Amino acid sequence: MHLLKFIKIVKVCTTFGITHDELNKLNTNISAWCLKDEDHYFQHNPRHLCVMPLAGHALDHLCDDILNAGPPPALWEFVTECSMGEVVLSVTSCVYPFSQLANTLVQQEQIKFMQMKYPDMDKELNCSEQRHDWNEISRSEKYFPAINDWVVLRTPHGGYNLTSTEKVAIGIYFQGLLGLKASAKSIGSYLPDQVEQWGKMCFKGDAECVRSRWAHEAVRETYCDASFARLELVIDKYEDDPGQPAWDKQTVCYGQVLSYIYITLPAEPCLNTNHDSTAILALVTLCKTNGMDASLVPVWYWEMELVHAFDIATIDCVVGQIKVSDRWGIIDRSFGLEHTVMHGMWEPKYESEDEND
Repeated sequence: MHLLKFIKIVKVCTTFGITHDELNKLNTNISAWCLKDEDHYFQHNPRHLCVMPLAGHALDHLCDDILNAGPPPALWEFVTECSMGEVVLSVTSCVYPFSQLANTLVQQEQIKFMQMKYPDMDKELNCSEQRHDWNEISRSEKYFPAINDWVVLRTPHGGYNLTSTEKVAIGIYFQGLLGLKASAKSIGSYLPDQVEQWGKMCFKGDAECVRSRWAHEAVRETYCDASFARLELVIDKYEDDPGQPAWDKQTVCYGQVLSYIYITLPAEPCLNTNHDSTAILALVTLCKTNGMDASLVPVWYWEMELVHAFDIATIDCVVGQIKVSDRWGIIDRSFGLEHTVMHGMWEPKYESEDEND
């Protein structure tokens, strides 16, 4: 029964949403569980500390941590994970693993003390591997500073044959970019049939990549689809009403990146273009989310639109998705979800220490 109560506490803590009443009930259950745990293992005898399987003191602060930082599933203990990963890799003995683990932790603390005492010897005492410099461009990457000085393309895939639908979508892009009066279909007829295709993109200095659908299918991954991205677009609020003046409005969209292409619209007198126009575009099928921001509110979609062509600078970050019944939910942690939102809770008021009583 004692173990089942602990499992119930863990299940409540690992939910993505928790109400004020649930938090109060969780605090009561944790306090009762800790008292029972002390009776079972500690028995108010310091000699029994060595047989306690769990440090229950950390649970006493769990509700306060949830209140201040949000539910545990929404947090990423990156520093702790890295530290524990180094410790686990250092344990190689199958006979005395805990002795080796203790020695590793002691040696790490000794090295930290030496680095603090002798800061000039930091380089000599640092035994960790040199971190990869993500600002360096490798052979499999391409960088076009004249077009975009902070986007890097990865995984080239030779030539890609554009479809008629994709040419029209690209024609719409150049029509808005250059202010051309020709139709999108006419502009698309002047585009090359084959263009350079890339499988991934990332921001210079960042390790995270946004894959295309082609790159995702090439590695045959079924559990992690990194081809869905968050796009931040600027559209005309009254684009459906020609009688209204233009009013730019920033909106958030989500979609699956089909491919990244490097394309040039040649100079053509029929289009009134005097020079070649080159762009790095992302061919994207948008999700029908009505411009809702999944980092602020829950966003679901049932179907997707036709292919669109966007400048690669509109891609903000990769997002996740989860299927529930016949709909898909967007998981966007780029902004907002790292903040705790408690519904129906009182707002705490803090008095300044500088104020007089």
